[in-house]
Amino acid sequence: MKQDNRGFTLVELLVSVVIFSIVCMAVFGFMIAGSTSYTNVQHRIDLQIRAQLTLNQVSQALLNANVGVKFENGVLHALSSDDSTDLTAPCQDNAFALSDGVLKHGSSTITPTEAVSTGEVSYSLSAFPTDEVAVGVDTFDVSFTPAALNASRQASARITLSLHQGDASYTATKTVSLRNQPLLIP
Repeated sequence: MKQDNRGFTLVELLVSVVIFSIVCMAVFGFMIAGSTSYTNVQHRIDLQIRAQLTLNQVSQALLNANVGVKFENGVLHALSSDDSTDLTAPCQDNAFALSDGVLKHGSSTITPTEAVSTGEVSYSLSAFPTDEVAVGVDTFDVSFTPAALNASRQASARITLSLHQGDASYTATKTVSLRNQPLLIP
């Protein structure tokens, strides 16, 4: 009886190691591509959620504004009061400001002053935004559309917000119909 105990040759072992390495690199490449794709999609979803939450918070302040609104130099002020017929009554100033890529919110109670000679009311807008609403904000803009019957009153507001995270970026726009038609504060 003859036994064959030869085993594998060195060339056969090297060829099998090379083939195994190529298969492993292909599998590893697919895993990396899948992970990268998942991360990119997750960043985009996170941006959309953050944008929607931020737009909802700003919209809520604008919807509650029954005294006045103002957007200037990246700062939004939305004034609301329990008595919207008395423009000299104390009111709540909800402010949103963009600073170094962070959108912040703050509120304070203010008492308007009335110029007796002209009857005009002036507001010392003092709310200093300190609470972070969103990070990674590139742009924050609010534009107002005047009411048809009274140009000093505002019928709607258009909020635009651009965010970024990693390589992903997202721009969201929301138009809000202002139910209280606040004044545009000069």
